[in-house]
Amino acid sequence: MSYFVASLFARRSGVFLGLVAAAAAPFACTGGPRVYAPVDLGGEGGEPGSGGASSVGGSGPSSGGTMGGGGATGGSGATGGTGPTGGSGGGSNTGPCEDHDCLNGAACFPAGEDAYTCDCAGTGFTGESCEEEINECDPDPCLQGADCSDLLSDYDCDCPDEYAGKRCELLTFELVDLLVYDLSPDGTVLVGDADSVAVIHRDGELDELGSYLGDTRSVAYATSTGGEVTVGVSANEDAGTSRAVVWENGTIVELEAPPGFPVCTANSVALDGGVIVGDCSDAASANPRVVRWVDRQVEVIEPPSGASACSEGFTSADGQVVFGSCSGSSDTQPMRWAEGDPLDAAVLLISSEDGCHFESSTADGLLGVGWCNPGGSTLDAFQWTDAGFELIAGDTQTAVYDISADGEFIVGRMGDLADGIWAALWDETRTPTWIEDVIAAEGVTPTGWTSFTSAENISADGNTIVGRGDLGTYVLRRN
Repeated sequence: MSYFVASLFARRSGVFLGLVAAAAAPFACTGGPRVYAPVDLGGEGGEPGSGGASSVGGSGPSSGGTMGGGGATGGSGATGGTGPTGGSGGGSNTGPCEDHDCLNGAACFPAGEDAYTCDCAGTGFTGESCEEEINECDPDPCLQGADCSDLLSDYDCDCPDEYAGKRCELLTFELVDLLVYDLSPDGTVLVGDADSVAVIHRDGELDELGSYLGDTRSVAYATSTGGEVTVGVSANEDAGTSRAVVWENGTIVELEAPPGFPVCTANSVALDGGVIVGDCSDAASANPRVVRWVDRQVEVIEPPSGASACSEGFTSADGQVVFGSCSGSSDTQPMRWAEGDPLDAAVLLISSEDGCHFESSTADGLLGVGWCNPGGSTLDAFQWTDAGFELIAGDTQTAVYDISADGEFIVGRMGDLADGIWAALWDETRTPTWIEDVIAAEGVTPTGWTSFTSAENISADGNTIVGRGDLGTYVLRRN
């Protein structure tokens, strides 16, 4: 790929230092990062640079069950209960609870030989038998004068066009002062870097995550549900170190590097924070490998047959599938590995086009998206399933970068060198819409913006889009 094309379309780059420093212009300034006392797990300091992009897998919603069950009939533990909600779980069906009057999935608990109480927690009802529905709109939780609609165990705010969020607490369109690489499933937490320091944007506040002790630069590449676990890279150009790191509970931890591959970056993390995927290279920043850390223990996923090196590793949101891009004698092709397979059983997915790179996947890892550079300045976007590769509609230069958890929405950019390359959103039919039209459909007119050049991240539910334009990094929250 030509340098010009690469610099246009490289969204994330695990090559933190070294050969692609020119393409990583947003990281070129020297900041004064806050540093933490490190917790060292034995990772070996490496040389600058590590080939591979830090694409982050498509993030999906967490799937928590409750003891009381859910759905139309629910049921509350042993008592069964009645009503439309899942209930509070637990309870008894013996003694005084054998013939109880607890309603709406509430749990029954004995309170003596001949008495019982109904636990209404989680049902959306109150009262002695949990017979009275709670009005979640009293007191009114909605901001900006929005109308509140009472739902069962929930509420809905009809936000003005300029506001979004559960309580209309967020701006529909916002300029943020960081380069964003990932966002939480609900779109409320953003991570990336500002002035060469890893940062997290949450509740309208931008906070430094900091760098490893003695390092001068850091980038946060991915975050888990709620932003509890954030991963990325910390480096010191003067000392020649580049290490994969985790920020958690106010500390920064170096992830162990595999033997012989000391130059590492952490690109992606599963939503529960248990599986981290990245790239590690040898001391000369060559021969990269996709690696994963399971409960912080390092494993190397060996290149598949036909490939000599693999990088750009990321995980699906559930941590069960790993994607990457591998190079052989003359070409680059996507790679996929699934939980349960041996570490040397990654599969090279051969596209009909050359120079193909995965960027993201659905939450379950069954659909991946990315782009190919078959030659010259041409770029083609693709989606992959077990049925094979399929090109995504676009122009002569089309690249896609992220996908919603269920695969309905994809974001990226498309156009041509003559007329410009602009941010776009693809729906479930894979029909593209310019981001400026998506913004207009929300009823807002961003002041001072004249162009939107990329859309690079989308939340699990497809409602929050992050990208870049002529004024910087934007966040669009769709109602």
